[in-house]
Amino acid sequence: MKRYLMDSWDKAQTVAGWGTPLTAYKDWGYLGAYENIEFYQEVHFMNMLRLCKEAKGIKTAGRRSAPTLRY
Repeated sequence: MKRYLMDSWDKAQTVAGWGTPLTAYKDWGYLGAYENIEFYQEVHFMNMLRLCKEAKGIKTAGRRSAPTLRY
């Protein structure tokens, strides 16, 4: 999971640096090495959109209703 997140962040920064519009991230955000992991199809492009917005300096709202995990 850590490797997936790092690769996603690297890809988002690269694509954001190209000046790619947010509507095109589905075309450029593909990470084929991870397509067989569970939930990739459902969540990867949402992750990429959020990471790309962050890389472009666009603030995104957090999940206010998400519970805090305590260990």
